[in-house]
Amino acid sequence: MENRYKITIDLKNKTITNNTTFKQGNAGTSVLEIALVDEGLPVDITGQTVKFNFLRSDNAVVTQNSTTGVTILDALTGKFECVLKDTTLAIDGKVEAEIVFTEGTDVLSSTTFIFYVDTSIGFLSIKYIASVVSKLEEWQNTFDLDELSRANTFATSQISRSTTFNASEASRSTVFNTAEELRETGEASRVATETERVNTFTANEVSRANTFSTSQIDRTTTFNASETSRSTAFNSAEELREIGEAGRVTTFNTNETARASAFNTAENLRKTGEDARVTAEELRETAFEQMVHVDANLELSQARGGKDSLDARLDTIESTATQLQADYTHQSVSAMKASTALAGNRLKTSGYYAINDGGGAEYVIQDATTEPASLCNPNKW
Repeated sequence: MENRYKITIDLKNKTITNNTTFKQGNAGTSVLEIALVDEGLPVDITGQTVKFNFLRSDNAVVTQNSTTGVTILDALTGKFECVLKDTTLAIDGKVEAEIVFTEGTDVLSSTTFIFYVDTSIGFLSIKYIASVVSKLEEWQNTFDLDELSRANTFATSQISRSTTFNASEASRSTVFNTAEELRETGEASRVATETERVNTFTANEVSRANTFSTSQIDRTTTFNASETSRSTAFNSAEELREIGEAGRVTTFNTNETARASAFNTAENLRKTGEDARVTAEELRETAFEQMVHVDANLELSQARGGKDSLDARLDTIESTATQLQADYTHQSVSAMKASTALAGNRLKTSGYYAINDGGGAEYVIQDATTEPASLCNPNKW
C-alpha cells in the first residue's frame, strides 16, 4: 500500500501545477513518480545522477539521492521515482522541491515545484526529534562536502609543495656551495683583519692608559679647587638665609594681626546679611502661599488639554501610544529593514524570520556611520 503521485516536468515549462499532498510521518509509502520531458518529448537520462532537494516549512533542507530513496525506473523515457523518507515528511506545511541532474561536471536543475504535508495527530510527539535528526543529516552532508573539498585541496597542495621543495632544494644546494666558497674567502679576510685589529687595539690601549693617568691627576686638582670654592659659597649663603628668616618672621607677625582684624569685620557683615536673608525668606513664603491657589487651577486646565476631564485626556494619550506602537512593530527583521524608519526611531520585531519564532527584539535605528550606543535587551519583548 502506498500513496503515489505522478508528476510530469517539462524542461521548457517553468510552471508546474499539482495538488500533491502527503501525510506527516508516512515514510516509505509516500512516492513521487516523475516523468521528465522536453516540450512534451521524453528525455533520456541515461548516465545521469538524480538528486532531490526539499525545502521544508521550517527552512530545513533535506536531500535524497540514489542511496536514500531515488530510483530510475526507465532512463530512456526519463522516468524515475523518489520514496520520501521520514525527515522529508517530519514537518507539516508546504514543501518546495527541485530535482538536480548531474553528469560529470554538468549540472541541470528542474523548475521548483510544491507539495504539502498534512499534520499527523500521532506524529506531533516526535516532531521535535525529527527536526533534530534532519538538522544532524544536514550538518553531516555539509561536513562530507567540506571534508571532500579539504582532501582535494590537501592532495593538490601536497603535489605543489613537493614540486616546490625539489626546485627549492636544488636552488638551495647551488646557493649553499656558492655561499661556502664566499665564506671561506671571507674567513681568510676576517683572520687578516682580526690580526690588524689586535695590533691596533694594543697600541690604542697603551695610549689610553697614558691619557687616563694624566686626566686623573688633572681631575683631582680641579676637584680640590672646586670643593674649596663651594665651601666658601655655602657659608656666605647660610648667613644670608639666617638674615632672610628673621625678616620673614617679622613680616608674618604683622600680617597675622591685620588678618585677624579683617576677619572680625567680615564676620560682623555676614551676621547682618544673614538677618536680612531671613527677613526676605519670610516675605517670599508669604507671596508663594498667595500664588499657590491661582497656579493649581491653571495647571489642572493645562493637564486636561482641552478635554472635559483628565480621564478623557488619558484615553486620548493611550490611543495615540497604541497606534505608535503598532506603527513601529514589524513581523520580522526583513520587514523592519524594508520599512522607511528614520535614524533615532525605536522599532521592535515579533520574530526574527516569522512571528513568534523566538527571535523578537527591540532595535534603535542609527546612521550607517554611527557606532551603536548599546545592545537592546532581547528578553524585554
